[in-house]
Amino acid sequence: MTQTATSSGYNDTYIYQHSDDSDATVTQTASGTDSYNEVDLYQYGYADYASATVTQDAQADGYNDSYIEQYGDDIEVTVDQTATGASSSNLAYVYQQNGTDNNSATITQDAMASADNSATITQSGDDQTASVDQMADGSGSSNTATITQQSTANMSDATITQDAQNAGTNTATILQKGNDETASVDQTAAFSATNTATVTQEDLNTLGANVEITQDAIDNSSNTATTLQRTDALGDIIIDQTASGTGSSNLVDVFQNSSTFSSSANITQDAMSSGTNSANVSQNGWFDQVTISQSADGSASANTATISQNMTGGSNTTASITQAATNGGNNQATIAQVLGSNTSATIDQTANAAGDPNIASISQSNSDHVASITQTGTGNEASITQLDGPANDASISQSGIGNTAQVGQAGLNNTASVSQTGNDNFSYISQLSQDNMASLTQNGNSNYAALEQIGSGNEAIFSQVGDGNSIVGAAGGAVQQGGGNNYLEINQNGNNNTFTLTQTGI
Repeated sequence: MTQTATSSGYNDTYIYQHSDDSDATVTQTASGTDSYNEVDLYQYGYADYASATVTQDAQADGYNDSYIEQYGDDIEVTVDQTATGASSSNLAYVYQQNGTDNNSATITQDAMASADNSATITQSGDDQTASVDQMADGSGSSNTATITQQSTANMSDATITQDAQNAGTNTATILQKGNDETASVDQTAAFSATNTATVTQEDLNTLGANVEITQDAIDNSSNTATTLQRTDALGDIIIDQTASGTGSSNLVDVFQNSSTFSSSANITQDAMSSGTNSANVSQNGWFDQVTISQSADGSASANTATISQNMTGGSNTTASITQAATNGGNNQATIAQVLGSNTSATIDQTANAAGDPNIASISQSNSDHVASITQTGTGNEASITQLDGPANDASISQSGIGNTAQVGQAGLNNTASVSQTGNDNFSYISQLSQDNMASLTQNGNSNYAALEQIGSGNEAIFSQVGDGNSIVGAAGGAVQQGGGNNYLEINQNGNNNTFTLTQTGI
């Protein structure tokens, strides 16, 4: 069916089909102020192998509206809409339901001159495919897309692609329930525009859930990505964000709850020209993995990253944060791993230009901990806390101006090492029982070192080279070795060195 309406006219089509192998094709064109195209299309009665194709073109402030319902297996819908004019719009709704299998729905929308796009796809069944592609151009224009794939939907695939220009907005929402789900969102926003993506994959019986979000915000625009994943196992999330321009920003919130094991989250954020990055990841499960990589450039730029892993008796989780802030930016990173064993955490921070802070903190509880913090820049702070377990290992390395490092360990086979190079360094290591070993090396300027070891085969090695060094004890604080096989080696070389010691043998 082909319809053309001119001079503020309208096209209105109603189609009802009730058989297998049904085929419906509608083409509509409307021109003139307040003109419009409307389609209502129903393929009912489990109409297997049915297909519907709708093409709509609304010009001069007109609008397009398509509503399609299908029931059956191996059914297909394609909607293509174009709207021009300051108040024109595209609206499409596709509904495929009742346990249908092997169905696909595709919506393509192009809104120009401040027009708006809105697309909704709802599917239930197995082997569903849904795709939305939207383009909005014009001041204040918007793209809105929602895909829902639910019920027992196995092997579902949802894809949303959006491009908003000139202070437009992109909003993408995907909800999936079932096994082997894949969700993909690709958004581009320019000139004070915004990208917002929300993906929820929620079914504790799910095996294999995958999310990939790519967002590009140009010229003072912003990206926001939120993902909730509740699976039985094998959840995977990849998010890549780029923001450029003063006031631009990247924001990620990820929550993964695996009832068994093997969830992974990989976040990459790049904020240019004084933009900001913020990433928060929370995981509950075994064998979980998180990687966050952030880059910020500019005097007001900033990187903030937080990882929380709660294993509740599980094991084998890894967390890694890498941050680079240049030309006056700053970095802040926190990793917390609780109620698990065989954990590993790494933070790597770089900030250049005087006064830029690096702040890093790692907290681990239970057993078999490994933690490492590396910072290069100015105004650095680092802290590691390890509790409740054997085989603890901690290492801090800092280079450049007012550094502060603290390591606290409690429980069996502890090893801690701190190395600081440059300016106002201060270091503190506290180890409680048993096979403790601590090494502290400071090189340059107003260094001060403190150490406490209590219990069993203690060993401490200090080395300070240059300027107002001090390794104290007793009333001056720290350097205490409690009962056990104590061994102490101190090397201080150069300038105002002070050394005081307290040791207590077996």
